Amino acid sequence: MRYRSFLAFLLSVTLFACGDGGPQPTPTAGAQGEPGTTSETGAPAAPVDEEPIATAPGAPGPRALPATIVELEVAAFPRPAAEACADNLTVVNVHEGGSIATAVATAMPGTTIQVAAGTYVEQPDEWLALEIDVDDLCVRAVGGPVVIESSGQGLGISLTGSDVVLEGLELRGFEVGIAIDGREGTTQRNVTIENTRIEALSGEFREGVIVYAEPWGSDPVVDGLLLLDVVVDGADLGVSCNAGPCEHVWVEGSVINGRRSSASSGADAFAIEEGRQIVVVDTVVTGASADGIDTKASDVVVFGVRVLDVGRNGVKLWRGGDVINTIIDGTGADSSLVGEEAGTYRYLHTLVTHHSEGDFGYVGTWSYDVRSSDITIEIVNSIFAHNSAGGFFIPESAALSMRHSILWGDAEHKLLDVGDESSFMFSDLAAFESAGHGEGNLLADPQFVDLDDHDYAARASSPARDAGEAIPGLDVDAVGGDRVQGLAPDIGPIEQ
Repeated sequence: MRYRSFLAFLLSVTLFACGDGGPQPTPTAGAQGEPGTTSETGAPAAPVDEEPIATAPGAPGPRALPATIVELEVAAFPRPAAEACADNLTVVNVHEGGSIATAVATAMPGTTIQVAAGTYVEQPDEWLALEIDVDDLCVRAVGGPVVIESSGQGLGISLTGSDVVLEGLELRGFEVGIAIDGREGTTQRNVTIENTRIEALSGEFREGVIVYAEPWGSDPVVDGLLLLDVVVDGADLGVSCNAGPCEHVWVEGSVINGRRSSASSGADAFAIEEGRQIVVVDTVVTGASADGIDTKASDVVVFGVRVLDVGRNGVKLWRGGDVINTIIDGTGADSSLVGEEAGTYRYLHTLVTHHSEGDFGYVGTWSYDVRSSDITIEIVNSIFAHNSAGGFFIPESAALSMRHSILWGDAEHKLLDVGDESSFMFSDLAAFESAGHGEGNLLADPQFVDLDDHDYAARASSPARDAGEAIPGLDVDAVGGDRVQGLAPDIGPIEQ
């Protein structure tokens, strides 16, 4: 219950604030589909002259992130809506009472469809509400959210085109919100979904934004997927690349809220089955029956994320990556942090708390199953408190460096298993560090301001204050404040 008030606040935030939508084309009179023209569908009650909805503040989109070892290929990610649609020369206005499906079906590449705020019931067929099989197309809400309601269909939007933007939509009552299907044998490129809500899902297994395309060769099925200010509420599987490979996926400023009622181990909040260049920034994932974040991918960055109240693993990286300024509060199953295959895993200013508290399982495991010979784990300025008693697991060949971090629990809780050969308890911290596994760590109560109310900052008396190690380039904390506000960085995700 302690998660509900925080989540209710997040879901009450209006993501559909109007504002400057960026440079817009100057349409002239002409027939629909002719470049440099505007046309109308539906019977307008009043002129549609508002700008398309702007990206909400705080979600600027793909950019270099501080202190990552992953080299992000920023130019290869899709662009936000205002920028991506700026060059379209043809504008089609859909007024309330008109048909979005008709406008899409007759649109040519290079078209922006501006849809007036209101509720639309689209009926292309019994299963699907809206199909978008056009390249270089923008569908943007004007003046407020555009609500697309199910009339009994299971799928809200099937999206197979490349260079497509969806902005300002609300999808209600579908089993699957948005299916990214692609075209067989062709990589689908540059899909932007912005200021969009998927809610009131129905069915036994509910899905939010899903890449369904099956692999057809070595090339990715999707190259470029951008989710900015997206809410998926009540899904079993929130955002997923089901088969992949998916490359250049960026999720920012979003909320993925599961319903914690599925028995499926695949009911993750965010999942990538195969891919590379995967980034999740300033996003909340919560309520998943399975994992919060599960990526079978390389070049992964998890930055400023909150993983709350999930059934299994908190953050599961298969091939290394960066986890920075991240809060993981409330996980279950075998471990909260998981790394699988060879790679470098870094956890900077990360908090793990309430993982299976009272049980004896691990809190973090790396290469537990495959026992990789090329794995490095770096944990810096992080906090582990109120967790299970099992500590961490690394294989004998792994290199672990834990520095300036806080551990809080019973002195006889396990700190580390090194393969099947040796173990360290909390009370063995000095021996743990002498064995080359780290330095400057503390066994102490981190003294959060109010952990139960999700106030993760450290009190003035906390041993975390000014006790961290300076990390070059990392100048912000988990809430966007200055990383150093005293003599040195605080340990933990939030500076005080």
